Amino acid sequence: GCDVGFRKVEIRNAQLLVNGQPILIKGVNRHEHDPITGHYVSEASMVRDITLMKQFNINTVRTSHYPNCPRWYELCDRYGLYVIDEANIEAHDNRPLANDPRWEKAHLDRTTRMVHRDKNHPCIIMWSLGNEGGDGCNYLATSSWVRKFDPSRPVHYEQAGEGPHTDVVVPMYATIESMIRYARKPGITRPLIQCEYAHAMGNSVGNLQDYWDAIEAYPALQGGCIWDWVDQGLVKAVPDLKRDRVRSRAGAKTGGTALGKVTDQGLLGPVVVGDDPALNLTEAVTLEAEVKGRTTLTYCPIISKGDHQYLLRYSNDGLNFTVFTDRWVGLYVNYAQAGLGDGWNRITAVFDGKTSVLYVNGKQVGRMEVNAPMQSSSHPVNIGRNSEVTDRVSNLPIRNARIYNRALTAAEVADPASRGGDGLVLDMPLTEVTGEKVDNNPRGLKTFFAYGGDFNDKPNDGNFCCNGLIQPDRRPNPHLWEVKKVYQNVKVTAETGARGRFTVHNKFYFTNLNQYECTWLLRADGRVVESGRLGRLDIAPQSRQQVTVPFKRERRGELLLTVSFELPQDTAWAPKGHVVAWDQFEVRPMPEKAASAPQDPPKLVVTDRAYMVKGERFSVVIDRATAALESLIYNEREMLVSPLVPNFWKTPNDNQYRNNYLGRLGPWRAVAAGRKVTTIQAATERGLVKITAKTKLPVNDADYQLSYSVDARGHVAVEAAYQPPSGVQMPLMPRFGVIFAVPAVLNNVTWYGRGPQETYEDRKTGGEIAVYEHTVDDMVFPYVRPQDTGNRTDTRWFALNGRTGVGLRIEGAGPISFSAWPYTMADVEQAAHPYELPRRDFNTVFVDYKLHGVGGDNSWGARTHPQYTLPGEKPYSLTFTLSPAR
Repeated sequence: GCDVGFRKVEIRNAQLLVNGQPILIKGVNRHEHDPITGHYVSEASMVRDITLMKQFNINTVRTSHYPNCPRWYELCDRYGLYVIDEANIEAHDNRPLANDPRWEKAHLDRTTRMVHRDKNHPCIIMWSLGNEGGDGCNYLATSSWVRKFDPSRPVHYEQAGEGPHTDVVVPMYATIESMIRYARKPGITRPLIQCEYAHAMGNSVGNLQDYWDAIEAYPALQGGCIWDWVDQGLVKAVPDLKRDRVRSRAGAKTGGTALGKVTDQGLLGPVVVGDDPALNLTEAVTLEAEVKGRTTLTYCPIISKGDHQYLLRYSNDGLNFTVFTDRWVGLYVNYAQAGLGDGWNRITAVFDGKTSVLYVNGKQVGRMEVNAPMQSSSHPVNIGRNSEVTDRVSNLPIRNARIYNRALTAAEVADPASRGGDGLVLDMPLTEVTGEKVDNNPRGLKTFFAYGGDFNDKPNDGNFCCNGLIQPDRRPNPHLWEVKKVYQNVKVTAETGARGRFTVHNKFYFTNLNQYECTWLLRADGRVVESGRLGRLDIAPQSRQQVTVPFKRERRGELLLTVSFELPQDTAWAPKGHVVAWDQFEVRPMPEKAASAPQDPPKLVVTDRAYMVKGERFSVVIDRATAALESLIYNEREMLVSPLVPNFWKTPNDNQYRNNYLGRLGPWRAVAAGRKVTTIQAATERGLVKITAKTKLPVNDADYQLSYSVDARGHVAVEAAYQPPSGVQMPLMPRFGVIFAVPAVLNNVTWYGRGPQETYEDRKTGGEIAVYEHTVDDMVFPYVRPQDTGNRTDTRWFALNGRTGVGLRIEGAGPISFSAWPYTMADVEQAAHPYELPRRDFNTVFVDYKLHGVGGDNSWGARTHPQYTLPGEKPYSLTFTLSPAR
């Protein structure tokens, strides 16, 4: 026997109807993928996918890009998921086949076999003719055949656009604006449902709520399928490698790690140089190395700081010295002009901010005008490898690699002995190792999720197929919680929230809300003080009803009410108590804090180097040259491992690596390090010691002010203010905040803000405001490729504590963002896999006004929506208070 289902699917009045209702496609694309068995997927894995989808309010699956295992459709019939069944036709670079009649039978064969096999499954509501296969006569033929054979289901095909052979307009990655333009067109007869949207690669799925605000505003817009369901990584054992350390005779205190082979004849392969701000050169640089060989037939990097700062390399036909300003500016010299010998060649590249010059063995061989500074890159210096495009590795021996922070003169290039050490920031002989070994797996992880390039596969797409809502092992990525909230089918709105009156909108099309239990929680300052149940509300599909929540309002503090809908009993896809929808409301805002009674100010001690503020059981030290908060001691415990300093840089996520974020926002990377304090003053006023520093930033001479106000309790109010120059175009700012580090023993984080998962300005709808607790190690998420992670928005306060003793509390004057990492930004930017991240003996802490959103329209150029960015032309301020946490 077989399961039988009845339903009617039709297109009417520019809408897709199922059983007469204009459903919304809250969908996802799904590849058949298992982290161990690859494309073979067990039934248990299928059930796990279906139950997760239903738990996270997903109602539709597109079988991208081929018909799935027959058991999948049986399970979708049984559990209840709509399916868009897709033919296994995909051409990409061979799209002309779509309009070649010789290929008609091949197209028809794949389409007709799918329809014949799957036609009796009621879960299938649409047929898809294929994916990105071009368009033409062969798709007209397959569409015509399907319509005649099965008129009970619509046909869709993205490449058809608005052509006659698709019943639904199904674009990919259409912008919100283009969707709205379609919905407003007069006389449309077909709905628009995106077959792919919201590319979920890495830390992504920003502005999903904005998409759905538009979808729910226009009847012809009926949703879409997120790309995609699962990160397509494969479990692989962490390689057991110990790397050799290579020393630098000048600068680069951390030396380097040899990924290649170091012999007495030099280096063959790459060396990764440790992160050192001295190598982040933008105004002038000299690169020099000795390379053995006259020519090479392939791309051969010699010294690189990413692909977007400075790069010296051999290519298949000559030498190239490239600097990146707002574009790549490359000085090229062919091999005939370069005059390289068969033995060792000393190659020198000089950039002075105006001109690039190439020398071979002390003689100039090329010169070109540049007239612009280099931009800053987040990538480290590599010898023998492009540190941004890491599959580009040298095949020639290299020795004596040097970097100067100035432009050497022609005489100095010709005579190395005349230079001395002035400006030498890196000097690696590359003919010997230190004897020290570097562990490539400092946290001792056993396995990782491998992606393109991890199997010595060339060419490859890197981690581009790791673009899912869940990890390969089915652990939800943080953005899946945003999907659950945006896709939920109940909406509660406040009529008079302070009096407990609300309207409940049942957005289901076939389900009465009496199938769920309505509950509520009242929080005062983030902690639950009252709760109750409204029971099973009898609200028909697509109907609204007013309800009253009987909470007590006579409470202190900020009051927030959450109304939820839960399963009243176990189901096949979730246990009793599973929350299917929730909304949160401000009943009473955070009250203003009463001013504390005036006290005698703490003691101020002034030295040539610092301001020191001392009181009972605390001391504060502020450096006069940098205005950095260098020391903060409470009860004899030092709170700071590294100083509190301004921070404008955010490590890119996958979307940003591919939209020229490094080029567009890169100028901010080194701004904090390059700031110049113009004045700093200390004064005692109204029971406070106030220290104020005025600073110039090296981005169009912008103004920045940092002040500290210390009271007798040791509370330190920090105020940061940015003022851009008027009438000057400025790059977008990655973030506006401060950064510091605390001892690793302060590893327990408590915060009052959105959570429990990470949230960002364009992805915070799914974060409920409450008090949460995590360890620092759990505050970050192990994305398949490490990237920015762990931010929490709308935070009122957070605290870092150890098991014993005093901790540190940070409270914003208004809502702030913060994150805490067990490693550094440099660690993240240099790691290709989570196992490469160390566990530092400190925790890095970020406190921000706001930071650049994650984006998510696509991962190949789309930028974060403007409302979730920080334009550099606007002023910003951040105020928060440091105090002891007990």
